[in-house]
Amino acid sequence: RSTLFPYTTLFRSRSLPLAVRTRSGDVRAWDVAHDLDVETRSGDVTAELANGWRGTGITIGTTSGDVRLNVPHDFQGRLTTSTNSGDVSDDAHLNGRTPVSISTRSGDITVTRT
Repeated sequence: RSTLFPYTTLFRSRSLPLAVRTRSGDVRAWDVAHDLDVETRSGDVTAELANGWRGTGITIGTTSGDVRLNVPHDFQGRLTTSTNSGDVSDDAHLNGRTPVSISTRSGDITVTRT
């Protein structure tokens, strides 16, 4: 599902991979149990992975906006980040194998554990 409107779009995805494309508006995804692929031009992205997550990768990108990713305590990801103007905070200390790619041209990136 995607939206072209400047509103928050909410997603809950327990059974399928989730792919979202927006031009403008915040994206909020929670209880994500499989792959996550989000791309927005303008808007914040907040995502929360489900306990028992069983995907192969996470990709989140925004041109202008903050990105917040919350991962379960047992998630083993390998974090790659990119921001031209913003701070990166990896409080989850990701150093596993599953690729996690987060980028924003203008915005902060925050990764935490539940």
